[in-house]
Amino acid sequence: MPEDLKKLMFAYSLRGMSDWRDANASLKRTAMRCLCNGIAEQPHDVHLTVHGWDTHPQFVPMPRHESGDFEWCFFLPKKAHGQLESLLLFILVNRKDDNCIAFRFECSDEGRHAYSHVQLTSKLSKSGLSAMYDVDVQNTQSGFLPLWLPDSYPAFPVPARDWTEMFLAMMTAVHGRHGGVDDVIRDLFEAGSGAHARLYHEKLQEMLCNLS
Repeated sequence: MPEDLKKLMFAYSLRGMSDWRDANASLKRTAMRCLCNGIAEQPHDVHLTVHGWDTHPQFVPMPRHESGDFEWCFFLPKKAHGQLESLLLFILVNRKDDNCIAFRFECSDEGRHAYSHVQLTSKLSKSGLSAMYDVDVQNTQSGFLPLWLPDSYPAFPVPARDWTEMFLAMMTAVHGRHGGVDDVIRDLFEAGSGAHARLYHEKLQEMLCNLS
């Protein structure tokens, strides 16, 4: 994983973890149940998920969003053999009915998805200390992720040329642009390196210019 992505992902994760500490108990219980207790809630957990290889990654709470369209978002950098394979975005839409949805962000591969894209997914992955295994996060009575979601197509193109831009695309999808991801990036680095904030803003601007 490139260093600029690690720096952005780690700073973003710590901000999300800090916001998550203030979430109410009911929301936390539902999220823990939906994600099989696989939520990073300590800096050490975040460090292992972002900087570690394949050992025990956990879903990371994303910074609070006040849109009212969903209750909280979580992401997981899914890796294999030290290489980033996808970014999983899990959205807890409604805790009352356990309604959830998830998306998979992937850079281009050599197959039919030979372009960077995002698609729905009905499976999430956790990691034990020894091997990866799939977890179907669903419950036919209370909701969770419905298994009928299409898992391969449609695969919507994303104008991301690398994993840093893909992570920025995921952040933008959750927070929006002006007053959203722009403010988040500025806040993450306001007490430290303004150069890094400019780098990520420039990457985001160049990427989104392709959509205008």
